[in-house]
Amino acid sequence: MTDMQTLRVLLDEYAEVRRRLSQHPWIRNNNAPLGDVAENLVAEALGGTVADNNAKGYDVELSGGQLIQVKGITYRGKDNLVTSAIRSLDFDSVAIVICEPDFSVVEGLLVPKDKVVEVSRFHKTLNGYQIKVRQARPVALDITDELRSVWN
Repeated sequence: MTDMQTLRVLLDEYAEVRRRLSQHPWIRNNNAPLGDVAENLVAEALGGTVADNNAKGYDVELSGGQLIQVKGITYRGKDNLVTSAIRSLDFDSVAIVICEPDFSVVEGLLVPKDKVVEVSRFHKTLNGYQIKVRQARPVALDITDELRSVWN
């Protein structure tokens, strides 16, 4: 089998996995599944519900009304992790869910809104803040065990 044929076979298998994933209630769009998985993990672990896809600024609403922005990161062996851009501060906390490539939970953090700007950097080109995980750890609540109780 040539490299091109191997690639075609792998892409066909990938397309089939994506099709099957799209049938699961946790997967809400055709993007990479980490975001949807992270949102649902946080909702299950903290007793909340996942917001509609069009909700501005948050992904999960907890039973007490707190709004949580969720950021999923795939861990690849380095500790210089940053979240994707946060473009709105319309939330109470940011949950960071760090997973291995197989989606097992490495770490979970809950960063209060009043600390987000302190532990992040604003990127003009992204028009948003990116939290630096290493800086967030000292000010965050560790929710790793809660996430693992739902998932691992």
